[in-house]
Amino acid sequence: MSSYRDNDRPREKKSWREIDKQRDSSQRRDRDRPAGGLQQNTTAYEKYKKDLEKLWSNGGKMITSADAPASMPEPLRAVVKKPSEEQQKEREVREALRKAAGPAEVKKAVEEYLALKTALPNDLELLSKAMSSPVEAHQVAALRGLAEREDLAQSASARLLKTRVQTVLLTASDEETRTLAATVKGKLG
Repeated sequence: MSSYRDNDRPREKKSWREIDKQRDSSQRRDRDRPAGGLQQNTTAYEKYKKDLEKLWSNGGKMITSADAPASMPEPLRAVVKKPSEEQQKEREVREALRKAAGPAEVKKAVEEYLALKTALPNDLELLSKAMSSPVEAHQVAALRGLAEREDLAQSASARLLKTRVQTVLLTASDEETRTLAATVKGKLG
């Protein structure tokens, strides 16, 4: 038999009363904290750090902007390049092709893009959309872009592409179009 009683042994688990008491005390602590204190302290701390940096970077002497020598470097600013007029136009035409709905709008958007650039962009969504143009030359341009890609079978829109390629195969009058469509269909699996 043991020489001490059950009350003398340390318990392994806390009672519900102890758990509730602990929870109440933590909620009381949270309630006593000032609202927004962390944010205010962060702002004050950032200012404190900046002041310290100024102090130590100048040999212990605090320098204000009025006292700063001309040789002191200005803070670095991000350089944002403005897109050229041609890049802006290409972006607009590409977005028009992306938003085009219906064969007539797709035809117009593809014509505008091909007037600006010699080939369609290597964007799977845009190449797929260009396939829905009623003009066979646009379909050929899209099929050329798709034939160069190796990731067609893994794309999320493989079923849609397969349907559009099948439509081109059925409606194409030119042998080159049918050959390119068959190549793309083979890559799609």
